[in-house]
Amino acid sequence: MFITNQYPDLRAVLPQVVLHRQYWLVCHHDLLQVARIRSVMDFLRTSARTQAKDFVPPVQDVVGLGA
Repeated sequence: MFITNQYPDLRAVLPQVVLHRQYWLVCHHDLLQVARIRSVMDFLRTSARTQAKDFVPPVQDVVGLGA
């Protein structure tokens, strides 16, 4: 969860700095089709997509348009 979601009193120190994050999910080729590995990878991928807003700050805070 992005930290400002928990603490709305926090303000960006450098609002002009835009963070771009990438997350890599890596697995040995031989394990890609193992059911338990595939399940974990699918879960992580789905969770990251559905909760993307918790990984980055709201747009208005990033560009300095927030209150």
